[in-house]
Amino acid sequence: MSADINSKNRPLKIVLVDDDKIVLQVHANILKTIGHQPFSFEQPHDAADYLKQHGENINLIITDYKMPKMTGLELIRTVAKYGQAIPTLILTAYPDDVDIEQATHYNTKVLAKPVRISLLTDHIRSSQLLPLVA
Repeated sequence: MSADINSKNRPLKIVLVDDDKIVLQVHANILKTIGHQPFSFEQPHDAADYLKQHGENINLIITDYKMPKMTGLELIRTVAKYGQAIPTLILTAYPDDVDIEQATHYNTKVLAKPVRISLLTDHIRSSQLLPLVA
């Protein structure tokens, strides 16, 4: 990895959620390589449970959109109900399926998969500047 995509700011604690185990591992490795600490979950309900207990220590949520039993947007709404305003990114192969109005309400950026590492890094950096809304 070139130095220009490595974390320029402090390392972030990032909850990463994707029901595809291989995609989850690839994204976790990318986040580690660019200097962040991912906490990976294949099930959005497990991520929600973790965030309910530890959300105050998490800097960012990166989630898939289409997952069994709970979409990425439903996960974001659930976390907001906990009173936690954590910046979020949705990575999805189906960006047209995401309710952009709802995503905007929760200050959630939507990126299409596959995502370039440089684009992901730029959005991670900008997420640190997002105004947070519960």
